[in-house]
Amino acid sequence: MPWKQVSTSPHVWQRPLGENERMIKWLGGQSHPIGKDHWAITASARMRLSGIDAKVVDALPSFRALQQAWLLLRFHHPDIATVAGSEIVEYTIPEDEATKWLWLDETLHMVSDASTTVDDVIASLKPSKYTVAFFLPHAKQFVLSTAHWRTDGFGILHLLNDFFDALSVVVGSSLAQHDGVDIASSLPWGQERTRLHPNIEEVLSLPSEPTEEICAASTACLATGGFVKGSVGVPWQDVKASAQHAGGTRGIRRTLSTATTKAVLESCATKNVRLLAAAHASLAKVNFLAAAPKAERSTNGAGANLYDSFEPSHYTSTMRFSLRPYLPSPFGSATYAATLYTGGYLAKVSSDQSWQDWADFYESQYAKGLAGEFLIARREYARRALKLFQQASGAGTPPRSEIDISSVGDAEKLIAPRRRLGSTKVGDEDVAHLGLGIEAGISDAELEVEDISVGVECAQRESYLFLWTFRGHVELYLVYNSAFYEAKYMEGLLHQVEATLLTELGVS
Repeated sequence: MPWKQVSTSPHVWQRPLGENERMIKWLGGQSHPIGKDHWAITASARMRLSGIDAKVVDALPSFRALQQAWLLLRFHHPDIATVAGSEIVEYTIPEDEATKWLWLDETLHMVSDASTTVDDVIASLKPSKYTVAFFLPHAKQFVLSTAHWRTDGFGILHLLNDFFDALSVVVGSSLAQHDGVDIASSLPWGQERTRLHPNIEEVLSLPSEPTEEICAASTACLATGGFVKGSVGVPWQDVKASAQHAGGTRGIRRTLSTATTKAVLESCATKNVRLLAAAHASLAKVNFLAAAPKAERSTNGAGANLYDSFEPSHYTSTMRFSLRPYLPSPFGSATYAATLYTGGYLAKVSSDQSWQDWADFYESQYAKGLAGEFLIARREYARRALKLFQQASGAGTPPRSEIDISSVGDAEKLIAPRRRLGSTKVGDEDVAHLGLGIEAGISDAELEVEDISVGVECAQRESYLFLWTFRGHVELYLVYNSAFYEAKYMEGLLHQVEATLLTELGVS
């Protein structure tokens, strides 16, 4: 069902929450009692303004410019300001200046403490009904965070890219006019509701009631969940009342040099495996190596004895795919960034296979992509999966503690490293026609994105390895919950992943 105007208010628009959104929202909400939002998506970037004048080589945007850009992003992607209940997603068109600034105050934050890092910001995140942002001027870093039901890793990087486009428009126009651009007052609010996004079930035109074919496809997707039983896991530290322990999400980064990155990609090509398949195989090996002996598992941490009857013979992880390449135009484009268009299934590899066996297997799965059966099952699969999750939540199901993997591939396809401050485009739209008084800026000034990162909130024992390439470097980012793992231990595991990847690819 498309967005509809609420009869009692001309400013409020609603649509039903999709089954996939509902499932992910429920999973995230399970950690709300401890002040966390499991799987909330976070992206950050370090930026640099240059060429503005001879005296200012590395300028910082003013907070007013950030506010104007944030409002312009909302106008371009109104879904960042939607609110979800148990059944409905709702968007309210701002009626006046006070409403706009109230939303700004709630969602855009300046981090003034120079000792605070992006990692600290992420560790302190709380559930929010909106997409939120933080600017760390001392680090020149900007952070976006939103509940996972709203978007995915690809989507949040598209949003970050469009924010920097908006910031370039605002700063560039301000430079040209030597005055601020009042986006809040000038934007034609109300028009943005035409850009509110449909859910994945509507985009795929899936029927409300499943056919026999859809039921069979859903059953096949759910069957991969059986691979969880017996899967190896990483041993966690003992914490009291761990189920209620609100540890923060922390991350460890490893950046491969440009020379090493080049050698890694060349070796992957020689072995006929993509970087993701090679990294996935390396992670599988580290999971097997890290798996504690059964005797130790019975004493290593609250609830760990639940693994006693399992033999660590296989590693189960998720084959993740963006649905965007499979969607009809224009839904796969960056215009639909603030929408959950992702899916996956579970796959396992055995401990008695070689690294090359694992790499070849993962390569075959990634190369195969998603079949039509997977796509038609999205509504019914999510409906059934949610019921299973709800049934398992109070059944004492053994907690999973493996390190899983996720990749956005070449991040430069999602977020441009450079943009001219003279531009008037946000994403694919030229905003000059909106009558904002925007003028083209100076051509030799630019906003450069020097570094990016993407990850998720970890409220449980599972950890996640994020992989991407950006500006000639392979990036490995391991996120975990500090209540269950020591930083030094996780640093060691990530070092093993890197060492395994390089060794198996023959890169010194």
